[in-house]
Amino acid sequence: MNEFKHTPGPWNIYFNSQDNIVIRKMFADGQEAHSIAVCYSGFANARLIAAAPELLEALQNMIQ
Repeated sequence: MNEFKHTPGPWNIYFNSQDNIVIRKMFADGQEAHSIAVCYSGFANARLIAAAPELLEALQNMIQ
């Protein structure tokens, strides 16, 4: 199986000045690292995107 690289979590949800929902990676000390995605389709979808690192970990644990 190929090993894919990804931005590790946690990912957090923020609203930007245009009222878009932005998913961002945070440093351990709380400083912003960078934006992961902008979600235009609602808060529920943004929550699902932000949960991606935890979902990946759960799936990897199931495979093992």
